[in-house]
Amino acid sequence: MRKVLIIDDEPIVREGLRNIISWSDYGYYICGVGNDGRDGLNKIRLLKPELVLIDIRMPGFTGIEIIQQIREEGIHCKFIILSGYSSFTYAKESMKLGIVSYLLKPIDEEELISTIEKVTEELTQEEKINSQLTLFKRINEEQSLKKLIEGRHHEVDASLLEVWQDDCFQVTSLLNPINQTGYRWLMTELDTHEETIKTIRKDERVHLLFINKAEIEVKTFIKHLIKNLVNYGNKDCTFLLGSPVKGSEHISDSYQQIIQLKDVYFCHSNKSFLTYDMLEQNESNDSLQEIESNICRFIEFNDLEKIEQALSQIETYYQRVCYSRDRVKAEVLDCTLSIFQYLQKHHSSSIFTSKEVLVDQILEHQNLQDLLKYIHKELVSVCQKINKNTSNRDTVQIIQDYVDQYYYEDLNLKLLADLFSYNSSYLGKKFKKQTGEYFHTYLDQVRIEKAKVALSKGEDKVYQISEHVGYCNIDYFHKKFKKYVGISPKEYQKICLEKDRKVK
Repeated sequence: MRKVLIIDDEPIVREGLRNIISWSDYGYYICGVGNDGRDGLNKIRLLKPELVLIDIRMPGFTGIEIIQQIREEGIHCKFIILSGYSSFTYAKESMKLGIVSYLLKPIDEEELISTIEKVTEELTQEEKINSQLTLFKRINEEQSLKKLIEGRHHEVDASLLEVWQDDCFQVTSLLNPINQTGYRWLMTELDTHEETIKTIRKDERVHLLFINKAEIEVKTFIKHLIKNLVNYGNKDCTFLLGSPVKGSEHISDSYQQIIQLKDVYFCHSNKSFLTYDMLEQNESNDSLQEIESNICRFIEFNDLEKIEQALSQIETYYQRVCYSRDRVKAEVLDCTLSIFQYLQKHHSSSIFTSKEVLVDQILEHQNLQDLLKYIHKELVSVCQKINKNTSNRDTVQIIQDYVDQYYYEDLNLKLLADLFSYNSSYLGKKFKKQTGEYFHTYLDQVRIEKAKVALSKGEDKVYQISEHVGYCNIDYFHKKFKKYVGISPKEYQKICLEKDRKVK
């Protein structure tokens, strides 16, 4: 419905015009009345009617003066002038101002209807033209903005560049597809901010360009969009936000950050919007190899809680180093296979998922969080299979079994105490009480026994056997071997080989 404003200083005329026709039948409603020229001028400014019926002679301002003032102020509306007498001078003056019609009082109903139909036709045609012009302007502006975010400044109209040269910009992108209901709401919402938020459709995504908006305002508005889009059924709704830049020639810098965010978003899918300054882009303090080694121990020790904590460390690690999706997937696959290969040295290969299945599953996942949930499920399954018959063993028994299998690693009581959440001093006393040996003595004895077996075979040199059983320092190995065996490793190997020759 279009708005009609009646301006006349005679109450009887105002009331008559209200009721002379059924305004709604012609698509209009009376939005207000002006009691005189001054009141009428203010009502036009306030109500912005499409059509004004105005008396030509009133106290305050004449109808002609009001129309002149409204035209100067750029307010667009149609005028029908009402007059109690015919005046060629007034009619000529009003026609110069582009009024629709000049009607004599008393108003003839048929003449008024005919005039209103003419106004409606003009308004409809103007709205159609304005709509086409607005659409053309918007398309042209969007194409120019698309060139700017792509860094093609030389292809953009110089007049636009000049207008935007001192403005501040910030680019954001809606990462996920949204449903039609959400999309319609979003476009309607953005239309109400068309002066400060421009919409750019590129690569099947919606990008928004904020103009002269404080960063806190931008973030608040994005949260508002996310909340409403989620309410319209878009659960996976994520915005990527570049940094603010000054000058249209730097818009592409903000957009390039969006591209980088898209690449690393794989590791940050638990966030509803991701800003460039939220990326820490630092080297992680964690060592992936160390985490990997710990997971192997946690599996052996049946510590499901520590396995979960280690996977959380992996998540944090990748969120800090900001690697691409493909690199993260490749490294997670390599890490999982390394864990399985390590455990397969002492456990049946049948309990592990095949490499082919692992590759397929890892490539299928769309974010790091879901990928790590899958890895967690796999590790727990392996852990339960390895430890299905060991639930009644106490801590010392588990440690002894672990040392028997992994004697060649860099083992110490503190490392094992940390794995079991014990104080190392307490664990040492507990180990001594149950075994009669200090932990380091037990470890040395296991290593020396393994070294004796290797030496008796005569296949490796002494320094190689030293490293294989966990002694990196050959002199230290000699010292320990002589302590427990009474002779040097070389002498022991020589005696064993001579015995072997005599037997043969």
